[in-house]
Amino acid sequence: RGVALAAVTDDAAVGGLQPPTPLVGGVADAVRAALGDLMPQARPPESIGDSETLFVDLGLNSLEYLELWTSIESRLGCRFDDEDLLGDLRTVGDVVRRTVEVCRAGAPA
Repeated sequence: RGVALAAVTDDAAVGGLQPPTPLVGGVADAVRAALGDLMPQARPPESIGDSETLFVDLGLNSLEYLELWTSIESRLGCRFDDEDLLGDLRTVGDVVRRTVEVCRAGAPA
């Protein structure tokens, strides 16, 4: 919960052009920890890669997909609307990028 969301503004780091900032890395860590908790067999967060797909590689079902977003909300204090969960969200990296976008948009100016 110690992530300062207002400071997550490095678009280049989010897009993968530069190394991630510590805050973007904090969002990625929270996403991976949430995924690790959802796995049928416990999996260390650091073993979950950006290119792994949610439904094929990680084996999530639709209920676990919703639980993932609820867990991210509680870990980071961001609020996701239904529209935020639509679109092309297939990989762990997609979830990290969407989380940064939504948390940054909801952060106080």
